[in-house]
Amino acid sequence: MSFIAIAIVLHMSVVLTGIFKVNWSQFGAPGKLIAFYANLSGADGRYGFFSPNIPGQFLVNFNLKDKNGNIETKRIEENIPREVSIRYGNMLRLLMKAAKSSKLKRSITASLAAHIFNRNPNTKSVEVVVFSVILPTSKQYRNGLRKSEKEIYRAEFEK
Repeated sequence: MSFIAIAIVLHMSVVLTGIFKVNWSQFGAPGKLIAFYANLSGADGRYGFFSPNIPGQFLVNFNLKDKNGNIETKRIEENIPREVSIRYGNMLRLLMKAAKSSKLKRSITASLAAHIFNRNPNTKSVEVVVFSVILPTSKQYRNGLRKSEKEIYRAEFEK
């Protein structure tokens, strides 16, 4: 058996023990080494759509109003690849959670609004609505509950 095959079998064994929440640290120095590897490689993660370790995605709606009062809703995520959209949502989530004061949240959303004003010159005002996508637990999903949205912050900006 080649070294690569042995490494794959050992790694998959650590992944399997991660699924069953084995606490390797209780097994002395060798266990701590395995726990370190599992943490470093991500093999100890309990990944999945219903995982409690995965936070909800943050999204932003931009309600653009022109001089005639017409309103159009846009999202930055509309014209970018899905992977970039996920990264953008994660950065937004971190910023909004780190911003303890409403003044800082307003500054963050003002930067987003400025971007929208630059891309839409006929816009007179922009309402920025930040919301979190709440994912159900697996039990809730089996009972028919689906993802929902919770508003986190709202601000309006005018030219």
